[in-house]
Amino acid sequence: MHSPWRVLLPLSTAAALSLLGDAALYSVLPSHTTAAGVTLGSVGLILGSNRLVRIFLNSPVGALYDRVGRRRPFIIAMGLGVVSTATYALTQGFWPLFMARLTWGIAWALIIVGSYNILLDISTPADRGRITGVYHALTFMGGAAGMLLGGFLTDLLDYRTTFLLCAAGTGLGMLVALAFLPETGRPRSISNPTTANNSVSYLRDGQLLNMSYVSFANMFVGNGVLMSTIGLLLKECFADPAHLGPLVLGVASLTGIFLSSRTLLAIVFNLLSGYGSDRLGRRGPIALAGLLILLAGFLLLVWRADTWVVVLGFVLAAIGGGVVSTTLTALVGDLVVGERQGMAIGLFTTAGDIGAASGPMVGYFIAARWDLVWTYLTCVLFIGSACVVLARLKIQQPSGAANSLLDMFESQITRMTE
Repeated sequence: MHSPWRVLLPLSTAAALSLLGDAALYSVLPSHTTAAGVTLGSVGLILGSNRLVRIFLNSPVGALYDRVGRRRPFIIAMGLGVVSTATYALTQGFWPLFMARLTWGIAWALIIVGSYNILLDISTPADRGRITGVYHALTFMGGAAGMLLGGFLTDLLDYRTTFLLCAAGTGLGMLVALAFLPETGRPRSISNPTTANNSVSYLRDGQLLNMSYVSFANMFVGNGVLMSTIGLLLKECFADPAHLGPLVLGVASLTGIFLSSRTLLAIVFNLLSGYGSDRLGRRGPIALAGLLILLAGFLLLVWRADTWVVVLGFVLAAIGGGVVSTTLTALVGDLVVGERQGMAIGLFTTAGDIGAASGPMVGYFIAARWDLVWTYLTCVLFIGSACVVLARLKIQQPSGAANSLLDMFESQITRMTE
């Protein structure tokens, strides 16, 4: 078995660099529709379209990784990422951009499902939270860089040059994977029917499906609605350009600052929640706490009493999303390690992709016909339902005083929902 860090560093570096173009598009497209040759009404569809194709691909991709190993499909995916990002720069109009986003969707399906399988290959229940947290933290740095640099470079240079630079960065990530990422897939014995069929049993008793719904809700409100509408929210709150004391910033730059800050906060709480879930041995209550923080953030975005309320709501939403993403992924990993782990991870990832794909489309649909406040109220309903679902799950047994406190917290939430 390979040393975790021997695998984790090139895997995370490549995944981070693959996100540069995707993240930059979230910062740039809502305020630079003319440069892209699209209308504002099509922004939600374009931003969410990459996830539409992943809905149908994640499970087959998981089966592919079970069958052929990890390294080759991952490297092919990085090449597709280069192609899609270069297409943002070299074409204009809805259909070229839409097709580029579909290509990116294929690439990311291969990257994320492959990454989760590799993480399961190199981790155990004792360190899975930390390894998953480090992966998310390092990968999100690529997203943060893309959001921040995408906005600033577009304002400083131009739309086309920005995405050509992002494509070059993704190409570097492909070279890193080609040179340093080893094959981690290993033959799995099917002689133990419990191990071979654990993914099926967890699907049958509803635990995997329930956690998939929580993933759907988390991705819908965070990677779907919040990421795609923050530029619109900032334009409403600050106008374009934004005047912040002596500073004057374009909305693209300000959006990049907010989105990269969200990612940096998520990085910190990815690490903390992953480490804490390993130490306490209880991932469910920690994920539930993250959902409640996320809920508080969106309630503040609904309220929007002043600028600082918006900032605080955004910060809480970023923290909550970071906690949920790591602990929930590690929790699912604990359940599905076995012969069919690729297919189970594919199902879990598909649920998140459905949320992230529908978030921009639903968010812009509601905002265009009513108001952005109603979009965020919809998010509140989804987060609340996810809290109920997760609070009712009983997955791991407590061990120690700290877990007794977590049980008390979880039981109180469960009692409130009955």
